[in-house]
Amino acid sequence: MMMMNEESVKGKIVLEGTLVLDAPLLIGTGGNGAGQDVDDEVLKTTAGQPFIPGTSLAGALRDFMTAENALGMRLLFGTEAAYERQHNAAWQSSIRMEDVKLNEVEIVVRDGVSLDEITGTAIEHHKFDYEAVGRGAKGEFCAEITLRGVHERHETDAEYAIDLLARKMAAGFSLGAHTAKGFGEVYVKDLTARRYDFEKPD
Repeated sequence: MMMMNEESVKGKIVLEGTLVLDAPLLIGTGGNGAGQDVDDEVLKTTAGQPFIPGTSLAGALRDFMTAENALGMRLLFGTEAAYERQHNAAWQSSIRMEDVKLNEVEIVVRDGVSLDEITGTAIEHHKFDYEAVGRGAKGEFCAEITLRGVHERHETDAEYAIDLLARKMAAGFSLGAHTAKGFGEVYVKDLTARRYDFEKPD
């Protein structure tokens, strides 16, 4: 079980910048496009503004950290069930990413075909159209990391993990569908980090 001093909040790190699409982005509603000219629409707010869910950003960056730095991933994104059973320890997620509302948006329509899962060939009469956000769209990016006692205990590892994550944000990462085809390349421009130490009110 976690000790209270590992759970106690010690401070915050806020990462901010401008997220920029370096390639078309496909994060659709997953709907059938009923009543529309396409089969899958870009995910939009109730006001009609395309956006990237914070959960999608966190998922893509968690996958990167899992591959590059497993301990750092757990310190920032929390422990998985198998790790908790094996080590009798559980760390909650420390990172929260806000949705990114996109501006300067151009919606592009692409077409595709459904593939047979066994043969990998196109299925006849299974053509579909989908929307994507065009390259160049951008929006305000904000991620907040809550620093707890566990990060003090693993101070060097936590600092390295945060630095690695910030560098990846600035260098670029992929999210959404069709990333193998070059879709979903994004990066955070002018990334800044501010640290708040709750033990030092000034």
